[in-house]
Amino acid sequence: MANAVLYTHLDPGATPATLGSQYGVVMFYNLLVPCLVNGYGTGADAKPGQGWTLVHADLPLGFKLRAPDGVYYTFYRGSVWNDRGFRPSCQIYISETLTDIAAYPPTGQNVRSGPFASSSASGNRHWVSCGWYQNWQNVGWTIVARGSQVYISFVTYYDIDNGNGESPTNGGYSGSYGGEIFLGNVAFKDQTIPKSGAQNHMVLGGGEYAENHDFTSEMAYSYLNAYGRSRLRSPLSGTIELGALPAMRAHPNIYTDYGGFKLDVDLTPPDFVIERRPFWDSGYVGYIPGVFISTYYTHRRVPAILRRFDRSPVWSEALNPIDFGGEPFYLVPTGYGTAIVSLLEKYWT
Repeated sequence: MANAVLYTHLDPGATPATLGSQYGVVMFYNLLVPCLVNGYGTGADAKPGQGWTLVHADLPLGFKLRAPDGVYYTFYRGSVWNDRGFRPSCQIYISETLTDIAAYPPTGQNVRSGPFASSSASGNRHWVSCGWYQNWQNVGWTIVARGSQVYISFVTYYDIDNGNGESPTNGGYSGSYGGEIFLGNVAFKDQTIPKSGAQNHMVLGGGEYAENHDFTSEMAYSYLNAYGRSRLRSPLSGTIELGALPAMRAHPNIYTDYGGFKLDVDLTPPDFVIERRPFWDSGYVGYIPGVFISTYYTHRRVPAILRRFDRSPVWSEALNPIDFGGEPFYLVPTGYGTAIVSLLEKYWT
């Protein structure tokens, strides 16, 4: 299979940074369908889709996608239609089948949304957001995808496009505004676990909340950590798990608990050292595909890192990879600072 593809709001023909709506369902539709289903751009600027299928859409109520490995996704605004319906958040469900493609919330085999599993009594659902809960005016988004594996980052309040990387824009860059979501197949260390399909398919990022919860920004910047976890089956046994799942963690400070957000690079910075971003599920089990971390640089702003490499501190410059160890790596702006991403297939399997 081919390498991963990098998609951003700066690509010709891409969805704009604000995602064109203030409805969470519509924002995700505008983000995911062009990148994963249709592709966009023409000629040398064309970015292909990733083999996903649009199964059904009834906007702004919801829409459904089918990943290349057969797993179904339903994005649903929720049944409490008040001010939450006008925020950039929505429920996300994964399932192995759909019995009624027009049903919202979805019906089918092994429907999962956080602690909710098919007909379980849990009132909580897995909510995801592609904007700060009070502000859908994102300054940018990035998707890195390879088939059924999709890494999403969006940022609000990020100083990078002003040309000098110094003066705060849109209220400053010290807060951790923005978020990450991962959809699909994790790169498990255990080679007996299937590479794709229902046994190796999950959603990370977001938050688990009741229908009437007054959302806070925490659901926007849950960085692939233990909140907002959904998976269809046990990766090891393949059995369907009922009730709340074990903690699944892949946050950027997983080793250090370091809490800095979008910091500058010191005058005497350390060497640029990176490692694959680990994924923990009641034990060290694998990696988030294609994504790397650096104890120091992960919590630094992209413009500050670009200056460290004698590059212009603007977002468009981040679309050109840096060379590290003879391989290309991309700097992706995030709410906490920077994700370091490789498109090479070997880091996605």
